[in-house]
Amino acid sequence: MTVLNNMPRCVVFDLDGTLVDTGPDLTAATNHILSLAGRPPVTITEVRDMVGLGARKLIERGLAHTGGGTPEQAESLLKPFLDYYAANVCETPNPFPELNRPWPSFRKRASSSASAPTSRRS
Repeated sequence: MTVLNNMPRCVVFDLDGTLVDTGPDLTAATNHILSLAGRPPVTITEVRDMVGLGARKLIERGLAHTGGGTPEQAESLLKPFLDYYAANVCETPNPFPELNRPWPSFRKRASSSASAPTSRRS
């Protein structure tokens, strides 16, 4: 049996926040919807503390951080957030440095791979 027989046929990776630092893109999208709501911008450090459990939760946390909001307000900002993020994701792509070590070796051996963003979770 060769090593290739033990390799999975395809491996799927979460792109944003796992392989690529999308903190700047999430910050831009968050500030976009906060401006639509008449709120002040937040910093990348603040956004990094808000990330987790999807876009709706990030919006809720952004609203709470800048004065509060209702679930209905967060829901109304979800589509503008997702649209902005989709149009601007990886504008400032920064692969995490740790990725450079195993990635070239993996790419040579894998039969196929894909990435899948998870930011649409609501």
